[in-house]
Amino acid sequence: MTLPWLSFLIQVPTFAVLVWLFARRRPRRVWLPACAGALLLSLAATLAGHAAASASHGPMWPQVLAALAGYGTFLAALGLAWWLPLRIRR
Repeated sequence: MTLPWLSFLIQVPTFAVLVWLFARRRPRRVWLPACAGALLLSLAATLAGHAAASASHGPMWPQVLAALAGYGTFLAALGLAWWLPLRIRR
């Protein structure tokens, strides 16, 4: 039996550090929705990655793919939340 939530749980410390780095010097009305959205997108990507993985590559593959999908989605969402206001100000 594989646990999709374990793949998400191991990412939480990294997400906490990234949220702390992102939230510095930004008002709460900016960073809170961006980080909440990134967290929800990451959770969805983690669950989708776990469901899409085939165990034929090994018993750890569903967790590995789920973690990679979650990390990538979280970084992409925070990157977009960082880049978009810079682009709008121009």
